[in-house]
Amino acid sequence: MKILFLCSSIESGKDGVGDYTKHLCGALIKKGHQVAIVALCDKHIEGLVKETIILGDFSFIVTRISINSLQTQRFAWTQETIRALNPDWVSLQFVPYGFNPKGLPFWLPFFLNRLKGKFLWHIMFHELWIGRKKNVAFKNKVISYLQQVIIKQLLKKMKPQVIHTHLPVYKDNLEKLTSNIIPLPLFSNINPPINFSQNISGNNFRFAFFSQVDITTEIIHFINVFNVGLKELGFFPELIIIGGNENMMSGYIEEFKKKCPLLTTVTCTGFLDDNEISIELKNCNIGITPIPRHALGKSGSTAAFLAHGIPVAVPIIAKEYSEEGIGFFDKNWGGAIITNPNVNEIKNAQKIAQSYKHMFTVEQIGTFFINDLW
Repeated sequence: MKILFLCSSIESGKDGVGDYTKHLCGALIKKGHQVAIVALCDKHIEGLVKETIILGDFSFIVTRISINSLQTQRFAWTQETIRALNPDWVSLQFVPYGFNPKGLPFWLPFFLNRLKGKFLWHIMFHELWIGRKKNVAFKNKVISYLQQVIIKQLLKKMKPQVIHTHLPVYKDNLEKLTSNIIPLPLFSNINPPINFSQNISGNNFRFAFFSQVDITTEIIHFINVFNVGLKELGFFPELIIIGGNENMMSGYIEEFKKKCPLLTTVTCTGFLDDNEISIELKNCNIGITPIPRHALGKSGSTAAFLAHGIPVAVPIIAKEYSEEGIGFFDKNWGGAIITNPNVNEIKNAQKIAQSYKHMFTVEQIGTFFINDLW
Protein backbone atom coordinates (compact mmCIF):
# COMPACT_ATOMS: atom_id res chain seq x y z
CA MET A 1 0.00 0.00 0.00
CA LYS A 2 1.22 3.53 -0.82
CA ILE A 3 0.33 6.30 1.65
CA LEU A 4 1.06 10.02 1.48
CA PHE A 5 0.85 11.85 4.80
CA LEU A 6 0.03 15.57 4.95
CA CYS A 7 1.00 17.39 8.13
CA SER A 8 1.80 21.02 8.90
CA SER A 9 5.46 20.98 10.00
CA ILE A 10 8.11 18.29 10.40
CA GLU A 11 11.10 19.77 12.27
CA SER A 12 12.35 17.09 14.66
CA GLY A 13 11.58 17.87 18.29
CA LYS A 14 9.71 21.06 17.35
CA ASP A 15 6.38 19.67 16.20
CA GLY A 16 4.61 16.84 18.02
CA VAL A 17 2.36 15.88 15.11
CA GLY A 18 5.36 15.92 12.77
CA ASP A 19 7.29 13.58 15.08
CA TYR A 20 4.21 11.36 15.37
CA THR A 21 3.88 11.14 11.59
CA LYS A 22 7.56 10.23 11.08
CA HIS A 23 7.43 7.46 13.68
CA LEU A 24 4.23 6.06 12.18
CA CYS A 25 5.82 6.11 8.72
CA GLY A 26 8.79 4.16 10.07
CA ALA A 27 6.49 1.46 11.44
CA LEU A 28 4.56 1.22 8.18
CA ILE A 29 7.72 0.88 6.08
CA LYS A 30 8.80 -2.03 8.26
CA LYS A 31 5.49 -3.68 7.42
CA GLY A 32 6.25 -3.37 3.70
CA HIS A 33 4.28 -0.25 2.80
CA GLN A 34 5.52 2.73 0.79
CA VAL A 35 5.15 6.15 2.44
CA ALA A 36 6.01 9.81 1.96
CA ILE A 37 5.26 13.04 3.84
CA VAL A 38 4.42 16.56 2.72
CA ALA A 39 4.74 19.24 5.42
CA LEU A 40 2.41 21.88 4.02
CA CYS A 41 3.23 24.81 6.34
CA ASP A 42 6.71 24.18 7.68
CA LYS A 43 7.77 26.93 10.08
CA HIS A 44 11.48 26.08 10.04
CA ILE A 45 12.46 26.38 6.37
CA GLU A 46 12.09 28.75 3.43
CA GLY A 47 10.82 27.73 0.01
CA LEU A 48 10.85 24.03 -0.84
CA VAL A 49 13.13 21.47 0.81
CA LYS A 50 13.20 17.73 0.05
CA GLU A 51 14.81 15.46 2.62
CA THR A 52 15.38 11.75 3.04
CA ILE A 53 14.47 10.51 6.52
CA ILE A 54 16.49 7.45 7.56
CA LEU A 55 15.11 5.19 10.29
CA GLY A 56 17.42 2.23 10.81
CA ASP A 57 17.50 0.25 7.58
CA PHE A 58 14.56 2.16 6.07
CA SER A 59 14.14 5.58 4.47
CA PHE A 60 11.42 7.76 2.96
CA ILE A 61 11.09 11.18 1.34
CA VAL A 62 9.77 14.28 3.11
CA THR A 63 8.73 17.33 1.10
CA ARG A 64 8.82 20.48 3.24
CA ILE A 65 6.95 23.58 2.06
CA SER A 66 7.52 26.84 3.91
CA ILE A 67 4.59 28.46 5.68
CA ASN A 68 5.57 31.62 3.77
CA SER A 69 5.14 30.01 0.33
CA LEU A 70 2.47 31.22 -2.07
CA GLN A 71 -0.62 29.04 -2.25
CA THR A 72 -0.02 28.43 -5.94
CA GLN A 73 3.45 27.07 -5.15
CA ARG A 74 2.14 25.00 -2.25
CA PHE A 75 -0.51 23.43 -4.45
CA ALA A 76 1.85 22.73 -7.35
CA TRP A 77 4.48 21.09 -5.12
CA THR A 78 1.88 18.98 -3.31
CA GLN A 79 0.22 17.88 -6.56
CA GLU A 80 3.61 16.99 -8.01
CA THR A 81 4.31 14.74 -5.01
CA ILE A 82 0.96 13.01 -5.43
CA ARG A 83 1.65 12.45 -9.11
CA ALA A 84 5.09 10.97 -8.38
CA LEU A 85 3.93 8.61 -5.60
CA ASN A 86 0.47 7.77 -6.99
CA PRO A 87 -0.75 6.92 -3.45
CA ASP A 88 -3.62 4.62 -2.55
CA TRP A 89 -4.37 6.85 0.45
CA VAL A 90 -3.69 10.46 1.40
CA SER A 91 -3.73 10.95 5.17
CA LEU A 92 -4.33 14.40 6.65
CA GLN A 93 -2.85 14.78 10.14
CA PHE A 94 -5.07 17.60 11.36
CA VAL A 95 -4.38 20.12 14.09
CA PRO A 96 -5.87 23.58 13.46
CA TYR A 97 -3.01 25.69 14.80
CA GLY A 98 -0.48 23.81 12.68
CA PHE A 99 -2.03 25.12 9.46
CA ASN A 100 -2.75 28.65 10.68
CA PRO A 101 -1.21 30.54 13.63
CA LYS A 102 -4.68 31.66 14.78
CA GLY A 103 -6.10 28.15 14.48
CA LEU A 104 -8.35 29.11 11.56
CA PRO A 105 -7.11 27.41 8.34
CA PHE A 106 -10.07 28.43 6.16
CA TRP A 107 -8.00 27.70 3.06
CA LEU A 108 -7.35 24.04 3.88
CA PRO A 109 -10.65 22.32 2.85
CA PHE A 110 -10.67 24.03 -0.56
CA PHE A 111 -6.95 23.41 -1.11
CA LEU A 112 -7.29 19.70 -0.39
CA ASN A 113 -10.44 19.39 -2.47
CA ARG A 114 -8.50 20.57 -5.56
CA LEU A 115 -5.85 17.85 -5.29
CA LYS A 116 -6.25 15.25 -8.03
CA GLY A 117 -5.45 11.55 -8.00
CA LYS A 118 -6.89 8.08 -7.67
CA PHE A 119 -6.60 7.95 -3.89
CA LEU A 120 -8.84 7.68 -0.84
CA TRP A 121 -8.85 10.23 1.97
CA HIS A 122 -8.00 9.55 5.60
CA ILE A 123 -8.10 12.12 8.42
CA MET A 124 -6.45 11.81 11.81
CA PHE A 125 -7.94 14.45 14.12
CA HIS A 126 -5.23 15.18 16.67
CA GLU A 127 -7.24 18.20 17.86
CA LEU A 128 -10.66 19.68 17.16
CA TRP A 129 -12.05 23.05 18.18
CA ILE A 130 -11.12 24.76 21.45
CA GLY A 131 -13.42 24.27 24.44
CA ARG A 132 -16.47 26.39 25.14
CA LYS A 133 -16.56 26.71 28.90
CA LYS A 134 -19.27 28.92 30.37
CA ASN A 135 -16.86 31.66 31.40
CA VAL A 136 -14.64 31.54 28.31
CA ALA A 137 -13.95 34.82 26.54
CA PHE A 138 -16.31 35.74 23.70
CA LYS A 139 -13.38 35.84 21.26
CA ASN A 140 -12.47 32.22 22.06
CA LYS A 141 -16.09 31.15 21.62
CA VAL A 142 -16.09 32.70 18.15
CA ILE A 143 -12.82 30.96 17.27
CA SER A 144 -14.23 27.67 18.53
CA TYR A 145 -17.33 27.89 16.34
CA LEU A 146 -15.26 28.90 13.31
CA GLN A 147 -12.94 25.94 13.87
CA GLN A 148 -15.98 23.68 13.91
CA VAL A 149 -17.12 25.20 10.60
CA ILE A 150 -13.70 24.45 9.08
CA ILE A 151 -13.88 20.83 10.24
CA LYS A 152 -17.37 20.53 8.74
CA GLN A 153 -15.93 21.81 5.45
CA LEU A 154 -13.08 19.29 5.59
CA LEU A 155 -15.56 16.46 6.03
CA LYS A 156 -17.83 17.78 3.28
CA LYS A 157 -15.09 18.44 0.71
CA MET A 158 -12.85 15.44 1.35
CA LYS A 159 -15.47 12.79 2.16
CA PRO A 160 -12.87 10.73 4.06
CA GLN A 161 -13.30 6.97 3.96
CA VAL A 162 -11.56 6.53 7.33
CA ILE A 163 -11.48 8.96 10.27
CA HIS A 164 -9.33 8.41 13.36
CA THR A 165 -8.96 10.25 16.65
CA HIS A 166 -7.22 9.66 19.99
CA LEU A 167 -9.82 10.74 22.56
CA PRO A 168 -13.34 9.55 23.42
CA VAL A 169 -14.44 13.18 23.90
CA TYR A 170 -13.21 14.00 20.38
CA LYS A 171 -15.06 10.99 18.99
CA ASP A 172 -18.26 12.16 20.70
CA ASN A 173 -17.88 15.65 19.22
CA LEU A 174 -17.08 14.38 15.73
CA GLU A 175 -20.09 12.09 15.77
CA LYS A 176 -22.25 15.20 15.92
CA LEU A 177 -20.91 16.00 12.45
CA THR A 178 -20.39 12.60 10.82
CA SER A 179 -20.35 8.87 11.55
CA ASN A 180 -17.94 5.93 11.68
CA ILE A 181 -15.22 7.55 13.79
CA ILE A 182 -12.57 4.92 14.59
CA PRO A 183 -10.43 5.05 17.75
CA LEU A 184 -6.67 5.02 17.24
CA PRO A 185 -4.57 5.11 20.44
CA LEU A 186 -1.47 7.25 20.73
CA PHE A 187 1.86 5.44 20.76
CA SER A 188 4.99 6.29 22.72
CA ASN A 189 7.79 8.10 20.87
CA ILE A 190 10.24 6.56 23.35
CA ASN A 191 10.80 2.87 22.67
CA PRO A 192 11.67 0.59 25.62
CA PRO A 193 15.17 -0.93 25.43
CA ILE A 194 15.51 -4.65 24.82
CA ASN A 195 16.45 -6.96 27.71
CA PHE A 196 16.58 -4.14 30.26
CA SER A 197 16.05 -4.80 33.97
CA GLN A 198 15.05 -2.20 36.55
CA ASN A 199 17.66 -0.92 38.97
CA ILE A 200 15.60 0.44 41.87
CA SER A 201 16.75 -0.33 45.38
CA GLY A 202 14.18 -2.06 47.57
CA ASN A 203 13.23 0.81 49.86
CA ASN A 204 13.27 3.69 47.35
CA PHE A 205 10.06 4.72 45.60
CA ARG A 206 10.41 7.01 42.60
CA PHE A 207 7.82 9.44 41.24
CA ALA A 208 8.64 10.89 37.80
CA PHE A 209 7.53 13.70 35.56
CA PHE A 210 8.38 13.40 31.88
CA SER A 211 7.98 16.12 29.26
CA GLN A 212 5.37 18.12 31.21
CA VAL A 213 5.78 19.42 34.77
CA ASP A 214 3.45 21.50 36.88
CA ILE A 215 2.87 22.33 40.53
CA THR A 216 -0.84 22.49 41.28
CA THR A 217 -2.80 22.02 44.48
CA GLU A 218 -4.01 18.64 43.23
CA ILE A 219 -0.52 17.37 42.39
CA ILE A 220 0.98 18.53 45.70
CA HIS A 221 -1.90 16.96 47.65
CA PHE A 222 -1.54 13.68 45.77
CA ILE A 223 2.22 13.43 46.38
CA ASN A 224 1.96 14.36 50.06
CA VAL A 225 -0.84 11.92 50.89
CA PHE A 226 0.82 9.14 48.90
CA ASN A 227 4.12 9.83 50.66
CA VAL A 228 2.52 9.37 54.08
CA GLY A 229 1.45 5.89 53.03
CA LEU A 230 4.91 5.15 51.61
CA LYS A 231 6.64 6.23 54.81
CA GLU A 232 4.35 3.99 56.86
CA LEU A 233 5.47 1.08 54.69
CA GLY A 234 9.14 1.96 55.13
CA PHE A 235 9.76 3.48 51.67
CA PHE A 236 11.79 6.58 50.89
CA PRO A 237 9.93 8.62 48.24
CA GLU A 238 11.90 10.60 45.67
CA LEU A 239 10.91 12.71 42.69
CA ILE A 240 12.74 12.94 39.38
CA ILE A 241 12.03 15.24 36.43
CA ILE A 242 13.11 13.41 33.28
CA GLY A 243 14.54 15.60 30.52
CA GLY A 244 14.22 19.36 30.32
CA ASN A 245 16.67 22.14 31.06
CA GLU A 246 18.16 21.82 34.55
CA ASN A 247 18.32 25.59 35.05
CA MET A 248 14.71 26.04 33.96
CA MET A 249 13.61 23.20 36.25
CA SER A 250 15.41 24.61 39.32
CA GLY A 251 12.34 26.59 40.35
CA TYR A 252 10.17 23.47 40.23
CA ILE A 253 12.75 21.54 42.24
CA GLU A 254 12.79 24.13 45.03
CA GLU A 255 8.98 24.33 45.10
CA PHE A 256 8.60 20.55 45.37
CA LYS A 257 11.20 20.42 48.15
CA LYS A 258 9.32 23.11 50.05
CA LYS A 259 5.77 21.84 49.48
CA CYS A 260 6.46 18.07 49.69
CA PRO A 261 8.68 17.72 52.77
CA LEU A 262 8.52 13.90 52.84
CA LEU A 263 10.38 13.64 49.52
CA THR A 264 13.94 12.54 50.26
CA THR A 265 15.31 13.88 46.97
CA VAL A 266 14.06 16.03 44.07
CA THR A 267 16.25 15.99 40.95
CA CYS A 268 16.25 16.73 37.22
CA THR A 269 18.16 14.67 34.67
CA GLY A 270 18.63 17.47 32.16
CA PHE A 271 18.63 16.71 28.45
CA LEU A 272 18.81 13.01 27.55
CA ASP A 273 18.72 11.05 24.31
CA ASP A 274 15.86 8.61 23.68
CA ASN A 275 17.70 5.58 25.04
CA GLU A 276 18.68 7.41 28.23
CA ILE A 277 15.09 8.61 28.68
CA SER A 278 13.88 5.05 28.29
CA ILE A 279 16.23 3.81 31.01
CA GLU A 280 15.04 6.54 33.39
CA LEU A 281 11.41 5.69 32.65
CA LYS A 282 12.01 2.02 33.41
CA ASN A 283 13.65 2.98 36.70
CA CYS A 284 10.49 4.69 37.99
CA ASN A 285 7.76 3.26 40.17
CA ILE A 286 5.05 5.66 39.04
CA GLY A 287 4.69 8.48 36.53
CA ILE A 288 2.77 11.62 37.37
CA THR A 289 1.18 13.99 34.87
CA PRO A 290 -0.54 17.40 34.93
CA ILE A 291 -2.74 16.33 32.00
CA PRO A 292 -6.46 16.17 32.96
CA ARG A 293 -7.93 12.67 33.07
CA HIS A 294 -10.22 13.07 30.06
CA ALA A 295 -7.25 14.01 27.83
CA LEU A 296 -4.87 11.14 28.70
CA GLY A 297 -5.39 9.46 25.33
CA LYS A 298 -3.46 12.24 23.57
CA SER A 299 -0.68 12.57 26.14
CA GLY A 300 2.67 11.43 24.74
CA SER A 301 4.28 11.35 28.19
CA THR A 302 1.50 9.11 29.52
CA ALA A 303 1.93 6.78 26.53
CA ALA A 304 5.69 6.68 27.21
CA PHE A 305 5.20 5.62 30.84
CA LEU A 306 2.64 2.98 29.92
CA ALA A 307 4.78 1.61 27.06
CA HIS A 308 7.44 0.96 29.72
CA GLY A 309 4.94 -0.77 32.00
CA ILE A 310 4.86 2.12 34.50
CA PRO A 311 1.48 3.20 35.97
CA VAL A 312 0.57 6.89 35.92
CA ALA A 313 -0.88 9.12 38.63
CA VAL A 314 -3.43 11.61 37.29
CA PRO A 315 -4.57 13.99 40.04
CA ILE A 316 -6.25 16.61 37.84
CA ILE A 317 -9.85 16.69 36.61
CA ALA A 318 -11.04 19.41 34.23
CA LYS A 319 -14.38 20.52 35.70
CA GLU A 320 -16.16 20.78 32.37
CA TYR A 321 -15.11 17.18 31.57
CA SER A 322 -15.65 15.72 35.03
CA GLU A 323 -18.13 13.13 33.72
CA GLU A 324 -15.89 11.94 30.87
CA GLY A 325 -13.72 9.69 33.04
CA ILE A 326 -10.29 8.53 31.89
CA GLY A 327 -9.54 9.40 28.26
CA PHE A 328 -8.91 5.91 26.87
CA PHE A 329 -11.18 4.03 24.49
CA ASP A 330 -10.21 0.73 26.12
CA LYS A 331 -11.51 0.93 29.69
CA ASN A 332 -9.17 -1.88 30.76
CA TRP A 333 -6.21 0.48 30.39
CA GLY A 334 -7.73 2.68 33.09
CA GLY A 335 -6.53 0.15 35.64
CA ALA A 336 -2.99 1.42 35.05
CA ILE A 337 -4.09 4.94 36.03
CA ILE A 338 -4.07 5.97 39.69
CA THR A 339 -6.56 8.72 40.49
CA ASN A 340 -6.50 8.55 44.30
CA PRO A 341 -3.38 8.82 46.50
CA ASN A 342 -3.79 5.31 47.87
CA VAL A 343 -0.58 3.28 48.21
CA ASN A 344 -2.59 0.06 48.17
CA GLU A 345 -3.52 0.64 44.51
CA ILE A 346 0.05 0.63 43.22
CA LYS A 347 0.65 -3.12 42.89
CA ASN A 348 -2.48 -3.77 40.86
CA ALA A 349 -1.81 -0.71 38.69
CA GLN A 350 1.75 -1.91 38.02
CA LYS A 351 0.46 -5.35 37.05
CA ILE A 352 -2.06 -3.89 34.61
CA ALA A 353 0.51 -1.47 33.14
CA GLN A 354 2.84 -4.40 32.46
CA SER A 355 0.11 -6.45 30.81
CA TYR A 356 -0.90 -3.66 28.40
CA LYS A 357 2.47 -2.03 27.67
CA HIS A 358 2.65 -3.54 24.16
CA MET A 359 -0.50 -1.60 23.22
CA PHE A 360 1.40 1.70 23.33
CA THR A 361 4.14 0.79 20.86
CA VAL A 362 4.29 2.30 17.38
CA GLU A 363 4.40 -1.21 15.89
CA GLN A 364 1.05 -2.08 17.48
CA ILE A 365 -0.58 1.21 16.51
CA GLY A 366 0.81 0.87 12.98
CA THR A 367 -0.99 -2.48 12.74
CA PHE A 368 -4.26 -0.89 13.91
CA PHE A 369 -3.80 1.92 11.37
CA ILE A 370 -3.24 -0.37 8.38
CA ASN A 371 -6.04 -2.76 9.36
CA ASP A 372 -8.50 0.15 9.44
CA LEU A 373 -7.40 1.30 5.98
CA TRP A 374 -7.75 -2.19 4.47
